Amino acid sequence: MAHVFISYHRDSSREYARRLADYLIEKGFDVWIDDQIDYGTEWERVIFEEGLDNATALIVIMTRGAWESEWVRSEREYAAYKKIPILPLRIEEFIFPPYLTRQYVDLRETEGRPHRLPPEDFLKRLAQYVIRKSIPGEDATQRPSESADSALSDSQNLIPITNPLTRSPNLDPAQVVSKLNEAALQLTADAILISRNEQVYNYIWQISEEDLREIIRHLPTDLENMSGNAKIRFVSVENSAKDYMLYSRLVEDNIVVSMVFSSAIPLREIRRQGQKLLEVLGA
Repeated sequence: MAHVFISYHRDSSREYARRLADYLIEKGFDVWIDDQIDYGTEWERVIFEEGLDNATALIVIMTRGAWESEWVRSEREYAAYKKIPILPLRIEEFIFPPYLTRQYVDLRETEGRPHRLPPEDFLKRLAQYVIRKSIPGEDATQRPSESADSALSDSQNLIPITNPLTRSPNLDPAQVVSKLNEAALQLTADAILISRNEQVYNYIWQISEEDLREIIRHLPTDLENMSGNAKIRFVSVENSAKDYMLYSRLVEDNIVVSMVFSSAIPLREIRRQGQKLLEVLGA
């Protein structure tokens, strides 16, 4: 079911995030907050696949800690990538620089009173994106927007072009090229890349070469910190004004297989395609 996702920094706004979640639930909204996650589960998968892929609005609680948090940044970037409306709440002096000119709700402490909760005007705005259940005695507006998810296109055509940038004595270029072409016919990725130790060995693409060169600059280098052997990055190419999602999987021997997507595709589907790519490559 569609819900509102609350993005926050645990050390600086955990108590307020929980108060906010309880308040929104009381007001008739379905809320997703990460304190629902059981210990021992794969946090990244649950947050993106269950939390964000099913969200029709994201509330971000602005604190300096949240601005510096890699998790909060990834949640905001993924929401922007999927065109999920972002509603910022200000609870301290700090404002996220990108939101300086965006409409936000000021809920800072006043005269010793604790952080306030959003007023009814904010709830009406939120109800434009998330269904608000009827509460006895209240007039709940229910005007949810259509989900920002994009359906996968069965007719998307990849042009399998190969261009080895660097040759490796441990990779058979001809074999890799053949398998990449085979993978291109089964996946909806706009580009597929194979790299090792920050060098790209083979790739196929259907985006502009200029965009591809920019994306290559963002391939993961901190392999030891790749959570669950996978990493997601969002790349904005200034010259073409296009946004891409870069999904990379660490295979073995520092070999990284990456896929590039230019359309909003749920992370669950991207993971499925990543596994299919590895099967084709025989990794």
